[in-house]
Amino acid sequence: MNAEKMLKKQAKTILARDNWAKSITGFLMVLLVLGIGFIVINIATLFIGSLFTDDGSINFANIGIINIILCLLICVGALAVLILMSPLYTGYIRFIADCRDGDSGDINDIFYYFSKEKYFETVQFNIYLFIKKAVYLLLFSLPVVGLLLLSDNSLYQTALQIGAVWVGGACLFGYFFISRLYILSEYLYVRGFHYEKESDIAKASKYIVKRNLGKVMGIYVSYLGWLILCFLVIPIVFVYPYFKHTAVLSYSYLYDIENSNPQSPLYQSDKPSEPNPPVSEIQPQETQFSETQAEETQFPEIQPEETQFFETQAEETQFPETQPEETQFPISETEQSDDDN
Repeated sequence: MNAEKMLKKQAKTILARDNWAKSITGFLMVLLVLGIGFIVINIATLFIGSLFTDDGSINFANIGIINIILCLLICVGALAVLILMSPLYTGYIRFIADCRDGDSGDINDIFYYFSKEKYFETVQFNIYLFIKKAVYLLLFSLPVVGLLLLSDNSLYQTALQIGAVWVGGACLFGYFFISRLYILSEYLYVRGFHYEKESDIAKASKYIVKRNLGKVMGIYVSYLGWLILCFLVIPIVFVYPYFKHTAVLSYSYLYDIENSNPQSPLYQSDKPSEPNPPVSEIQPQETQFSETQAEETQFPEIQPEETQFFETQAEETQFPETQPEETQFPISETEQSDDDN
């Protein structure tokens, strides 16, 4: 049984502990917030249809103050969706992570980060991740935009448009792999990872994923069949909680491995009262501890006493004075007989 199958089996066991309904309910709450945001954005886009011509190109002549205002409203609406959704999604990850430790998760964890102490911190953290991923998405979109702009009024318009499709597919896969580097960020945040800046969590996630990229991607590959079934038979509301429990389990195992390794920069980094010493300082302490153990197990004073005890026993069993008398007795008897003769 490979690692993916073992994680899936554990995820099923966790869901069977009265967590199926809670996991689906939490996912529907996240979808509800997303749905409201997308509805707002779609309504707003109905008023900026004049920005585009029938062939999909931008009609710069029709750009006016009304359309600019509507575009700003779309940006504000998207930001509002992020602000409202991010604590809810972070709480959903917390609920899934806590299901590993207990028999049944607490559905109230989904609203854990809406408290006054946690809300603005969580929003700030998620905005940081959003901006970081958005920058990568923009960079990967530039080649596609460039090809589409070159295709306008060009003799090679068809070829450039086909090239844009292929380049777009390659850039989409590239963005997917790059964005996976930060997939552990939410988990590290909910587990109380000690950090001073949001970038510390992003760096920790990047470090773990780079060392275990095959294991992380193996989870996604193992769910490709389930993803296809979501478009055909099985609703995604059943598949996503199953996938997310499996993914969070893998994140927890990967983090536990790195956090327990003295060679890792994440070693004991989640304990603010015990700062993480460099590796060069850790090794002498371990060596000194092992030497102390060796000195305690050598027993320097007991060994000579045992040796002396056995030498005493040997002296008692040798009888050095008796043997010469036995050998001298027949000699002295012979000499006495010769004297009588």
